[in-house]
Amino acid sequence: MDVKPVLPPAVVPPMQMSCTYSDAYPSYMHNPRASSPPRCAPDNDFVQQQIVLPQPAIKKFDGDPMNYWSFVRAIESHVHRRTTSEKSRLVFLLQYCEDSVATKLEIYSKDTVSGYSKARSRMYYDYGQPHIVANACERRLKLFQPVRQGRPKELMDFSDLLEKCRSSLEDIQEYASLNSLDTLKQLIGKLPFDLQERWAERSFQLLEETGKQAGYLAFTSFVVRCARVANSLFGREVVYKAVRDKPRIEPRQGSRAAAYSISFSKFDGANSKNSPNPVSCVCCKQSHGLSVCPEFDKMTLLKRQGAAWKKV
Repeated sequence: MDVKPVLPPAVVPPMQMSCTYSDAYPSYMHNPRASSPPRCAPDNDFVQQQIVLPQPAIKKFDGDPMNYWSFVRAIESHVHRRTTSEKSRLVFLLQYCEDSVATKLEIYSKDTVSGYSKARSRMYYDYGQPHIVANACERRLKLFQPVRQGRPKELMDFSDLLEKCRSSLEDIQEYASLNSLDTLKQLIGKLPFDLQERWAERSFQLLEETGKQAGYLAFTSFVVRCARVANSLFGREVVYKAVRDKPRIEPRQGSRAAAYSISFSKFDGANSKNSPNPVSCVCCKQSHGLSVCPEFDKMTLLKRQGAAWKKV
């Protein structure tokens, strides 16, 4: 009885191939003129899985409460889920913090069991509490310089800051401090006058539609849209045209020193003896001008100004 040999299992090719029905029954088997079989195209999904993507770079945390929650999400995604070692997690956490923050967390490096959890808890109490994040946003917005008329770049910078604050407040669901009337008035005052008028109309329209006073979120959406319009192609053209057509103010004739100099023509010697109504010196009551008065010459600058303007 003949025993058939056991064949080894088929070897799976290193790259999966996606072949059509015509590839399973190629035409070259029936066509004697075909010299070689067609090649199968590799599967695109499989090829994309084999590509090694570069390691994402995490921006270091600088101690700004506005950046706390975005930093936490990055650590959770790229460090916390990729290792179960508390010691390794703490090492990476210290690596991705600036020196001012890492110095506070280095005291937990000796604890290899719960050092990472204690460091994360310390960061939350120092930078991530809702009132700390909200106060940081409010302070940054109030310190922003008012946007000047016809400056699209400044308006875009203001809208970027408003959006960043909105993103930070969404993480903690805290808008009360920025929805206050005093804060909104200060933010509105940073806009050019024409945008303040447009916001007054827009806020009243929202009040009629919703029955509620417009708050920080509505104001942010309004400024973002205005900034995008101002920085568009035709928006910039309108701004540049307004700057070109703006009438120029001619400077005053004469030097700047002459504009701020004190004239002594009223008290000059020419007006004292030669004029029909002679005047006496306001300093020493003698019949000469103030500019030639010896007492006036001995006075300090502040006293001279007081004496000169005494009878102006």
